[in-house]
Amino acid sequence: MVLTMVACGEGKKKADGQVVIGTSTEASGDWAYSAFVRNPNATDKAVMTLTDDMTTVESDQHGDYGINKTVVKSYERIEEENGNVTYKFVINDGLKFNNGEAVTAQNFVAWTMFLVSPAGKEMGVVSATYNMLPGGLAYRNGETNVLSAVRLYDEKTFSITIAKTGEDGETSYLPYYYDITYAAMQAVNLTYWFGEGWSVKDDGEGVYFVNADGKEFTAETVGETVEAARFATGNRVTAGPYNLVSFDQSSREIVLEVNENYNGNFEGQKPGIQKLVIVKTSEDTVMDMITTGQIQIYSQIADGSEVNAVMDLIEAGTINSSTSQYDRAGYGYFGFACDFGPTQFTEFRQAIAYLLDRVEFAQTFCKGWGSVVHGPYCTAFTMTAKTDIEKKINHYDYNADHRLWPLRDAPPQAEGLHQPQDQGLQPAGVHLHPRLQGQRPLQAEAGSRQEERGRDRLIPA
Repeated sequence: MVLTMVACGEGKKKADGQVVIGTSTEASGDWAYSAFVRNPNATDKAVMTLTDDMTTVESDQHGDYGINKTVVKSYERIEEENGNVTYKFVINDGLKFNNGEAVTAQNFVAWTMFLVSPAGKEMGVVSATYNMLPGGLAYRNGETNVLSAVRLYDEKTFSITIAKTGEDGETSYLPYYYDITYAAMQAVNLTYWFGEGWSVKDDGEGVYFVNADGKEFTAETVGETVEAARFATGNRVTAGPYNLVSFDQSSREIVLEVNENYNGNFEGQKPGIQKLVIVKTSEDTVMDMITTGQIQIYSQIADGSEVNAVMDLIEAGTINSSTSQYDRAGYGYFGFACDFGPTQFTEFRQAIAYLLDRVEFAQTFCKGWGSVVHGPYCTAFTMTAKTDIEKKINHYDYNADHRLWPLRDAPPQAEGLHQPQDQGLQPAGVHLHPRLQGQRPLQAEAGSRQEERGRDRLIPA
């Protein structure tokens, strides 16, 4: 569960049309749609969503994905004989960037082209989009300058084809419950991101970049412009409900103001607050900031201690506030290296799973405001409500009884793992991290996760 709080301190008059939002995560100032950072933090993601949400596919308030009808006039989903799927879009008239410039089909295909391009690869793009596009690997490796999986038909029409099996010959992309998300394409301004003179062409075999001055699309020709566009604050050319006005590098304060050329979200709604100010908070000061009215919105409160502190302030009448409680898919997990050592065996991982008291862990962190799920799903998802998934999967309820350990069913090649010892997890003949030897069964908050040689290890505290 996550709590969002809206508060107005007594005696503190809020400026008309302005709301101050508190956030516990520090913005990085990189606004490049996750191209160079695989998992941007919550504040970065919020700014990018508030300033750029002109996409073909959007999620609604219930977490369901669908076509953004404010952007898309019509679309087709075409299943090919080889198992690939093509999404073909026709966009609406009148779409605009914040500078008033018209948005065309070129603007939707350009960012995908950049992510997959040799230039993007050389510049450090982390996206693996190339792998799910037929011909994507050849395009990424510079063997061709034409991306055949993406097509541009006219100023309003374009398509993208998703491969059933990835270019690596192993990754399976289809069928997939959320395959519509593969067709989520972001509108970007070519001049802002790549410089003057760039456009996209398609001669019938796929899309490619062209430049009025005859330049090739390389890291050398577009790199500096992309780098400047990533971190720019003022004069950004975007297509979301708000414009990024300023970002203070020292205080990390962010100011956004309404984009008058915004076409609306997937429901056609436009913002009703003229100015948003996002400020960095800390555990030591956030309650004082709420009490004195320095912030009016404090969202995504997941820590049970903070939730209780806010609720105490409301119940005591210290602040005049309303709250919104909602379920959030916030997962805590232990990662295993599954390609070597004892954790390569399913039975060994299952044994550890029985020793993790997840209910106690959730209670320790959430203080009664959270619950345990048994896989990567959220109770708030509509598809969860439509199924009886809770009855179909193993809950791995905490049980330290060695007789229940699945190690007894381990395959013959796991010999040496069959005799769990009372002093802890120390299978015979298998080298474990020294700190694992002689440890007691794992309890809540008994472990932390660290990265070592690119693999996840469980290191008891």
